[in-house]
Amino acid sequence: MRVPFGPALDLKVTPIPANAGQSPYHAAFALSHFLTKSNRPRSTLLLTGAGVSVDSGIPDYRGPTGTYRVNKSYRPIFFSEFTEKHTSRQRYWSRSFLGYPPVQRARPNDIHKRVAGLWRHGHLSQVITQNVDGLHTASSPDVPTLELHGSLHKVLCLSCRGHIHRQEFQEELKRLNPDWAELLRMNEKELQINPDGDVQLPKERRPDGDTQTEKSYEHFRYPACKKCDAAKTDAAGAWVEGGGILKPSVIFFGEQVPESHKIAAEKAVEQADRVLVIGSSLATYSAFRLIRAAKETGKSVAVVNWGGPIRGEGEILIEEEGDLRIPLKAGAVLAEVESMLMEKSWTEKVAEAAEAVAARP
Repeated sequence: MRVPFGPALDLKVTPIPANAGQSPYHAAFALSHFLTKSNRPRSTLLLTGAGVSVDSGIPDYRGPTGTYRVNKSYRPIFFSEFTEKHTSRQRYWSRSFLGYPPVQRARPNDIHKRVAGLWRHGHLSQVITQNVDGLHTASSPDVPTLELHGSLHKVLCLSCRGHIHRQEFQEELKRLNPDWAELLRMNEKELQINPDGDVQLPKERRPDGDTQTEKSYEHFRYPACKKCDAAKTDAAGAWVEGGGILKPSVIFFGEQVPESHKIAAEKAVEQADRVLVIGSSLATYSAFRLIRAAKETGKSVAVVNWGGPIRGEGEILIEEEGDLRIPLKAGAVLAEVESMLMEKSWTEKVAEAAEAVAARP
């Protein structure tokens, strides 16, 4: 189950080991050592979170500029709300209609590209991502990637389990809601998206002109599944009671991760020698449980995450067991790792870093 874990955590932050220092260079030295502990190729599993996509224009939840910090009133929709209430679906789809175009336009950043490079050079077994933006696959389709929480680029029917592409669904929303399509055209540059691909609805003035309220979504219409319940729509093709309900093919909070995804993720952890986490605070249980399982089977863990504590740090990050906690920006650290592991011989870099550490006061 995808269970939210609040942002206000007062936990001990495990420091970077002394041999890693507090700079991207020394952190990269420690991480490079972590990645090359054994001679077995492709022995490190990578788990990524929302922090990886921030440089692509998609905000994270708990980082320094994350949605939970910038918008204190933000609350993601829960699965039960979406499935049980037509008004909840109206609100979700209206916000998602405005928020999807920036996600669709987002492009992989340097972190995605360097992750692909680590895989191509034999350091990673595969990627498990909590992100629903599809950027890992867009960056390098050949890298084995499990989208643990699904994809925003697909829409799923809850009745027949059939899929359609989100762009097709987006065009239907546009056709059914021409006034919202015009709103999107006029305001797209000003809209601030959330990590799940929706937006805060724009404000509009009440008739008295004194106050602003969230734009009303009570007349927003969305299509029903055409494959299983085509007859249960109004004349324009909008959903009516009894029609097949379409939802984004992502795991909402309070929704179970598919069993096939759970089994695949657990198998990936079992087969790896160690696990690297980038851009995640492990706040959702579906991700945290994988790292806890890794520790319970004696595997070491490294976390590169800037801007906040990690769930269960005292349980999963133990420096004496070779675990790493690197509270720095992943892009800068991975750039140094790439240099160390790919551009110069690793033995040269080890010697340089050892000299640098020895010279520190």
